[in-house]
Amino acid sequence: MVLLAFFFVETYYKLSIKDAFYTIIPVLLYAVVYIYQVVLIGEEAGGWRDIYYLTVYIPFILSFLGMILVSILIALTLRFLYNKINEIRKRKFISELWDDEVSPVEVKIEFYGLGRYFGKNDYKTHTTLPLDIISIVSEKYHIKMEELIAAFSKGVLDS
Repeated sequence: MVLLAFFFVETYYKLSIKDAFYTIIPVLLYAVVYIYQVVLIGEEAGGWRDIYYLTVYIPFILSFLGMILVSILIALTLRFLYNKINEIRKRKFISELWDDEVSPVEVKIEFYGLGRYFGKNDYKTHTTLPLDIISIVSEKYHIKMEELIAAFSKGVLDS
């Protein structure tokens, strides 16, 4: 999760629940190896010693499920915190960048220009639509997203 957050901080990437579950894959792989070494082989037969005491105090399956649930909870909590902080930072950045007194016509002209920039510097068949920025600006200036997308698309096509 930390690596995902580190690599996607500047792009305002929003972590999905699927991304959070990807972070648990190493934990699950380790759990499988641990179960094999501790439960199936056992320390007496050359396996690992049960350093987490999974098989000592409560039934193994309950302690295993508890550890997996705690891992899932940690991953989902980190996802929530990352997305919340990212959203706050993104809104602050957009509000600092765009003045409150800009008219809707000027905003559409800016998106047309942004589209022209994207069209000149990107493949027209692979142009990325900046929906995150469009949605924030749409909310801030009370302009329909369709209008901003149309202005952006026209700029792409005109370039």
